[in-house]
Amino acid sequence: MQFKTKTAPATEPVTLAEAKAHLRVDHSDEDDQIEALIQSAREWVEDHIERPIITQTITGATDRFSRRMELKPNLQSITAIRYIDTDGAEQTLDASVYALDDYALIGAVYLAPNQEWPSTRGEPFDVQVDFVAGYGEAADVPAKIKQAILLLIGHLYANREATTISGVEEMPLSVDSLLSSARVVPV
Repeated sequence: MQFKTKTAPATEPVTLAEAKAHLRVDHSDEDDQIEALIQSAREWVEDHIERPIITQTITGATDRFSRRMELKPNLQSITAIRYIDTDGAEQTLDASVYALDDYALIGAVYLAPNQEWPSTRGEPFDVQVDFVAGYGEAADVPAKIKQAILLLIGHLYANREATTISGVEEMPLSVDSLLSSARVVPV
């Protein structure tokens, strides 16, 4: 399944005030830059741990229905399942046809008992699942993830240009260490 953010988070896991305190910045000259760093750090962390952090709506697209379609960790709800029927018309699947598994590490949607998936036309991305996922609001994000975001913001703020030191410089090791327990490793 391929994923795309449909509705970005309304807030970030780290506030401007928290980032400025971490950076020891007491002026407002660079607020826009720091806010951009907050968003960039959150997006980098989400890509690295392969899970959404703050509540957001995501669309997962696949070629066909399957018994169990894995979505993302921290799955909260299914907004809609749309598909292209054999006549090429977009349809919205009735919620009675499927069930939500929000208990598993990687949330999923699966076929409800005594139901059948409808037929599709057999083209790429005929099935699209809109769902809400994320830890919740900023207060719900684990402290390790917030700290990793702050460390990334500090790194990006201090190194505004591409840098190399005796080869390729990696993100601070502590960031990876903080995120290791939150990372979902695809099988």
